[in-house]
Parts: sequence; structure tokens; C-alpha cells
Amino acid sequence: MRLMLAGFFAVLTLILHLLGNYAPKLVFALYPSISQNILSALGGFFSVFPLAMWELLALALLIWILYTMIRDFSQLKIIQWLTGVLMCFSIGVFVVMLLWGLNYYSPPMHEKIGLSGKEYSLQQLQQATIYYRDMANRTASAVPRNGDGTMDSGSFPDLAEESVKSFKRMELQYDCFEGPKTRPKRLLFSGLIGLDGIFVPFTGECGVSPDTYSASLSFTMCRELGRRIGFVSEDEAEFAAFLACSASDSAEFRYSGYFNAFSFCYNALYAADQEAAEAVWEGVSSPVRADCAARWDILTEDWKQLFTEFHENIQDTYTQSFETEDGERPEHDSVVQLLTMWYYERIL
Repeated sequence: MRLMLAGFFAVLTLILHLLGNYAPKLVFALYPSISQNILSALGGFFSVFPLAMWELLALALLIWILYTMIRDFSQLKIIQWLTGVLMCFSIGVFVVMLLWGLNYYSPPMHEKIGLSGKEYSLQQLQQATIYYRDMANRTASAVPRNGDGTMDSGSFPDLAEESVKSFKRMELQYDCFEGPKTRPKRLLFSGLIGLDGIFVPFTGECGVSPDTYSASLSFTMCRELGRRIGFVSEDEAEFAAFLACSASDSAEFRYSGYFNAFSFCYNALYAADQEAAEAVWEGVSSPVRADCAARWDILTEDWKQLFTEFHENIQDTYTQSFETEDGERPEHDSVVQLLTMWYYERIL
């Protein structure tokens, strides 16, 4: 029976996958509003709890899995335990796909906000990087600083409240920013293993680690809110976060947005032309350099790097599951491509 149920939900998940891949217009005539309504109800229910309830539920599930494993293995019921885990996993994947995962097949972000979608040259990327560097330099002076020169991120609850306001401002400009918005919650355990932020469809909650380096805390909150409203791709969620941060009334959010935009573009430029990137780096102000150094120190901590790589491997596996038989995937814009398009088509 457990195997049959696992197979049944696997088939349902496959059907959703095929519908999203081969009939996106039909799916997205109805799916976004249905998904948003369900996530809004879930998020509204769990928003009354000050803690990220998904972490507590996940901990309870882990304890239950360990308990049943010990119980069934001691009774030589190994097959029963494995089929039970398989059934739960199959149901979980189906629920994620049904509630939120089909957004992966939505049109690419440049279409949603009216950008051309064109590719830009290396020289144009360098010019965009200089722009985001200069904006980061300019906004860096408006945020409070610690004794070591790094940004003081301020109060977590205040930042969480401002992240919602920032997205509501973007909602007035673009329909794709419409959707349920509740304040991101402080992660209790996940931040300890290097997970800076996450959105969980089961509870409709956005969680952010307070240990995220200060200059990116505001940006990370907006990124997870972006995921919640349907930007499933990491790159598109990051660009949505940039737009929300840059439109904010908060100096912390504006700096966080431009700091991360510069980081994305600089890393891409460095990978393509190290000499050009080093020339751009010469113009980075000392406050931005201090935040870059603090970010690097956190990202290179061995124990966090291990879990970050593990998380990225899971993400890659999840993305590859959307491949069709010919190896193609739904089109998504890279964050650097979007940032460059934004500079040339909306700033200049």
C-alpha cells in the first residue's frame, strides 16, 4: 500500500511537471492566483506564531523518523520503514509542486517587467558594474557603522517590517510582485549551519538567519519574499530583492541592494576579465571594502562552507528535475543579465 501511494503521488507530480512544461499558458491562466491564495492562508495562520514553525515541525519530523527507524530496524521491519519514508517523500514533493513549484514554469522575469532580454557585451557589463559600485559607495555613507567599519544592520523586526513595505511598493509598479506578504521570521537552527534564508511552502513562512552578514540581511529578507510570491529561480528572486531594496525608503535596504548588485556583477566580471575587474575594484570605497571583507570571512568559514555546498547541490538536483527529455529547461534570466539590462534600459 505504501509503495502504491508513493507511486500514485509520483505520477501526480509528473503530470503537474508535464502540464507546466508543455501547457504553460493554460496552467498560468489559473495557477498563480490559486497558489497565492493557498500560501496566503497558510502564511496568515502561521504568522501568529513568533517562531518559524516549519523549523519546529521539521525537528519533530526528524525525531519521528529516527524513532521509527530504531523501532522498525529492531523488529527487522526494514522494508516497511523504507517504504514509509518513500511514501512521505513522494507526498511532500507533490505538495511543494502543487503549492508553489509550478511557478518554475512561469515566463522569464524580463518579460514580466518589460525588459528586452538581450545579452550584453563584456564592456557593457563593466560599465554596469561601475554604476552599481558607485551607487554602493554613495549609499554606504548613509548607514550606521560598527567600530570595525562594517555596516550595523539594526533591528531584525524593523528590517522584516520594511521588507514587506518595500515589496508592496513594487506591487504598485509590476503585477508580478502581487502576492502574499508576511514578515520574514528569525531562523532558530538553520542559521547555525550556514543557511542564510529559506522559503517553505508547507507553512508559507520566509525564514532568515540573523547571522547573515549585515550588509546582506535586508537583501536576504527581500529575496525570500521574492521566492514566496513566485520567483522560484534563485537569480530572479535575487533581482526581485534588488528592485525592492532600491525602491525602499530605508537607507539600509538601498545600500544592501546596491552592495549585492555590485557583488554579483563584480564576480561575473572577475570571472570573465580579471584585469577589468581589478580596475573597477580600485574605485571601491573603504566602507564597501569593509563589508566585502566581512562577507568573505563568513563565506569561507569551513563548517559553513560545507553546508552551503550541500545546500547548493540539493538546489542543482532540484533544478535538474525540471529538464525535459531533450535536456532543455524553462528559460530563466541570470541575475547579472537582469542587472545589466536594468542599467542600460531603465537607468541610462
